[in-house]
Amino acid sequence: MQSSNDNSVPDRNHVRALVLHHKADALSLDPDSLAQHGCLIETAAYGAPALRLLARKDFDALIVCVKTGHSGPTIAFVREIARIWPWLPLVVYGSDSEKEIRDVAATLRTPHILARSTTDKEFCETVIKAAAAGSAKRPAESEILTDEYCTALRSLPYLVQSSLQTPTLVSVIDRFSHSLDQLMPHDIIGILGINDEVVLSLMARDPINPQTVECLQSDILSRLYGFTGRDIEKDLIRVQRDHVRLDDSLPAQPARCLSVPILDEENVIGLCTVADLQENSAFSINTVRLLTLVAGHIGSALVALRGMRSLGSHDPLTGLLNRTGLEDILERTWWMSRRYQFPMGIAVVDVDYFKTINDSYDHSIGDQVLREFSVLMKSMCRASDVAARYAGDEFVAILPQADEEGVRSFAERLLEATANHVFLPQDRRISLTVSVGVATSLAPIPPTTSDDLLNRADRALLTAKREGRNRSCIWPDQTGVVVARRAPADDKPNAKEPGQRIMVVDDEKTILTAFKHILESGNHEVETFSSADDAIARLKIAAEDEFAVILTDLSMPGKDGIQFLHEIRAQSELAVKIIITGFATVDSTVSGLREGVFDIIQKPVRAADLMAAVRRAQEYRRLRIDNVRYREHLEELVLERSAQLASSLEEIRKSHEFTLEAMVAMLDAREDQTARHSIRVRELSVALAERMNFEEADLETIAMAALLHDIGKISVPDAVLLKPGPLLPEEWDIMRKHPETGYRILMTGSYLKDVAELVYAHHERYDGTGYPRGIHGKNIPVGARVFAVIDAYEAMRSERAYRSPLTQEQAVKEIKKNRGTQFDPDVVDIFLKNRPEMERLLAEGTHHAAGGHKHWRASQLRHQSPRGQPSK
Repeated sequence: MQSSNDNSVPDRNHVRALVLHHKADALSLDPDSLAQHGCLIETAAYGAPALRLLARKDFDALIVCVKTGHSGPTIAFVREIARIWPWLPLVVYGSDSEKEIRDVAATLRTPHILARSTTDKEFCETVIKAAAAGSAKRPAESEILTDEYCTALRSLPYLVQSSLQTPTLVSVIDRFSHSLDQLMPHDIIGILGINDEVVLSLMARDPINPQTVECLQSDILSRLYGFTGRDIEKDLIRVQRDHVRLDDSLPAQPARCLSVPILDEENVIGLCTVADLQENSAFSINTVRLLTLVAGHIGSALVALRGMRSLGSHDPLTGLLNRTGLEDILERTWWMSRRYQFPMGIAVVDVDYFKTINDSYDHSIGDQVLREFSVLMKSMCRASDVAARYAGDEFVAILPQADEEGVRSFAERLLEATANHVFLPQDRRISLTVSVGVATSLAPIPPTTSDDLLNRADRALLTAKREGRNRSCIWPDQTGVVVARRAPADDKPNAKEPGQRIMVVDDEKTILTAFKHILESGNHEVETFSSADDAIARLKIAAEDEFAVILTDLSMPGKDGIQFLHEIRAQSELAVKIIITGFATVDSTVSGLREGVFDIIQKPVRAADLMAAVRRAQEYRRLRIDNVRYREHLEELVLERSAQLASSLEEIRKSHEFTLEAMVAMLDAREDQTARHSIRVRELSVALAERMNFEEADLETIAMAALLHDIGKISVPDAVLLKPGPLLPEEWDIMRKHPETGYRILMTGSYLKDVAELVYAHHERYDGTGYPRGIHGKNIPVGARVFAVIDAYEAMRSERAYRSPLTQEQAVKEIKKNRGTQFDPDVVDIFLKNRPEMERLLAEGTHHAAGGHKHWRASQLRHQSPRGQPSK
């Protein structure tokens, strides 16, 4: 076992030890010096890093570093490790307090103690002695991987894929519980998963004592506390019991129990447990390995579920929860309200006549209104409430700990706030109302499920809309009306909105007086003029577009109506003109239309006809203004729409990349000796293709193909894929089928056809002796020729179960040796020219494998070293 910073070759004659330390500790151990004395060490911090290494590699001893004042959590963690790997001997090391070291050693029941002042030779002697004592206790590796188990193991990657289609943590854990029940012959199967909620799934082959469930639950929580220091109350756990039959006559305490942690990148996110009622012998090494492998697949699924839920739980327009996120939160809130016996309510909100906004303006204006309403609705919620956009113009609020009075209060606040709010006040000044349906868990007939509660609120909403809208209704059918109270503009009782004045021009004073009275009774502001000259003089000093409508008589002394309209046409472009006359002729009508007249009213005029004509004129003017603004801001709107589209495409791209990375993570979980191999091959392949002047689209294809080139290994049995030695001829036949399998998997998606072609050809050789089709030379897709070189080089420079990594010189020698036979000579030449850069990226990839994740984008590589010549 080699150190993380050591290039020495692992030797089975050396003792392999894992040193557990606290993150803040600076260890003084020298791996090179210890290797000379017979110890190969690796180091890991307590927690997930240590558990991940123990699950992947075999060690002969465990060195427990004790930090002063932290011995309690250290002991709890090491005890849980000892439950999983009881044959692994412990050596206590560190701490400035000799008494503390001895107390920890006594608690852990190990005689092996090392002080910080110990020499490297003494250190290794103690570790070698402990390893020798531990090897005698190490159980035999029983052969439990029968054909049935291998078949079940091969199904695990597909199980991970199918679990990604399920929306909840419960459904994911339920699927794995059933699979594990078929995979491992134990009496009880338990999976504990922690995401936004805590779920424990239990399955039993035969009847069990009711107390057994309680014992297992307490034991699992105790082990979780040992691994994480996290104490979870039983009441917060959602327990799923499937096929569990109870029998009081059976033993209450399981005879043996094994719990393996489920990990994400940084934390323990659950436990995978098997237990037996009668069998009390120690679990075999292969049982531990098998359960650890299953836990790795469950961890991959839970991490993928968390990522997809984060991407898919919020509405991109309003930022509120979308329907998926709402249903998840609603179910959990319902479950908590049932467990802790607190009331909850739900409100379904519909924006009244929202369709008319989209029809009168356009959908971009409708989107702005929805965004503004979502902010308004969120402000009406308490900190504990949850707001969501359910569909279109329909919103939902989840109201925990809200009784009937609480939900009524929320509905009234929202109704009043919406009625008093002016939407888009800078330009549109749109007024809205809403209808609200509410329901509570304290109804006379209590709801039985969260869906039932939501459906009741939805039916109450229909009642509110049927009763006239702008009101609330609480199920069952108790309608409460809230009268819309609109705040006057500028808080002045008689203030008029700008651009709403009406001008009336007529030489008869009785007409002016009558029109002024009629229009002012309709809340219009009116100015009257007895001559065209007076009206023109007023318009010259008026603010731009101060008058919305101009009504003029046709026949007047001096300038008549047509002359008046002609003179003011350029001055009041947006004012709507209406002619009032008792002597309309064809000629006057045509002349009026030429001057932009909107309507002609015949005298004598009825009040209703006058008011209707003015309303039509004002609506026409508003539409004209909207049209002008739309043309003025068309470029801005196009840019905004383009930005929204780009954002949506970027979200799709991220989701797509996430899916691809999740697929590769499944392979990594299964084939841990080559963890992140595909990621490194992708990074290096893209870098090399960049230097060969590949186009952006081709770089994307190569990136995906390099990432997924080994996806076909899903079909390869573990006995072949994970074999530590050379493969037999019949095993090679199985292994050589993986390019074709990967091709078939990827061809199911039309957008991956080009990627599938590269995956199909990635084991073809330049001289035609490759597989599966035996094509040669330039007939092999150039992308496949590129990452064939990279795949081979990365594999030679990485550690494998059956060999140590080659040096740079050895790997380059092999590449040169196969130039023109296995590899395209042109690709090899450019690779050799850029080999220092390849080595740098390879080193970075190894660093990322331990410390973080890296997403490739072609633009990230543009600034690096100059490109080479294009491939011939």
